[in-house]
Amino acid sequence: MIRFVLTVEAKEGQAGIHALRWVLKRLRDRGLRCVDAYEDKSAPLEISNDVGDEFKELRDEIVAERASEWRSRA
Repeated sequence: MIRFVLTVEAKEGQAGIHALRWVLKRLRDRGLRCVDAYEDKSAPLEISNDVGDEFKELRDEIVAERASEWRSRA
């Protein structure tokens, strides 16, 4: 099994969470799945509460999707 680690950083003023969601959906469409996603707390940039909330929603969706896949295999 090969795993890739991807670090994504949005340009100033850009909503990076939307781009991340787009990338994850395209990967899923190609048969890949996201094993983990987390916000880099050591990032020097100030992250707004809205972006943090959206990221948490995205992570929750990924975790729920993985749980659903595991349940369907059992």
